[in-house]
Amino acid sequence: MYVLAAFAQHREPTPGRRVLIIDEHTPPQSDLFALLMEAGYVADQCGDRRAAFELLGRGQHGVLIAEQHRNLDDGVALVREVQATHADVSVILLSSDDTLAGAVRALQAGVFDFMTKAFSLSVSPAQMLETMRRAVEAERVGAACSSDPCSGAQRDLVQDVLIGDSP
Repeated sequence: MYVLAAFAQHREPTPGRRVLIIDEHTPPQSDLFALLMEAGYVADQCGDRRAAFELLGRGQHGVLIAEQHRNLDDGVALVREVQATHADVSVILLSSDDTLAGAVRALQAGVFDFMTKAFSLSVSPAQMLETMRRAVEAERVGAACSSDPCSGAQRDLVQDVLIGDSP
């Protein structure tokens, strides 16, 4: 088991910008970890599920990126467990399962986003950063409206984020 934490030295972590990466096979300082740190996220990385839930239990992470190397069922089970114990954490699942059925199963389990391991940081770092931006924004909106009803400032925040009309 390894746990690696890195903090931006020149700025304080901001709420919703702390991400936890769980990957059983990647050594510390993965490309993904480096990309997120460069983009200004405060990142922690761990190598197993137990360490991930210990870190999530501290309540500091808004986003979990899980790199799934085995079958997708393990990733789906992880998503369900996170949703049951830390419903406020957005989970991004990276998997080697590139089937539509796999993506549907992950989305039905409650994953925020699903990306295939064919995804390469050297080719599409913008895709990962856009997913992180959306996850952080979703967390911000959820936190703003956690009380019912929303205050005026919270309502303004939601109106700035939501786009479109419902019939």
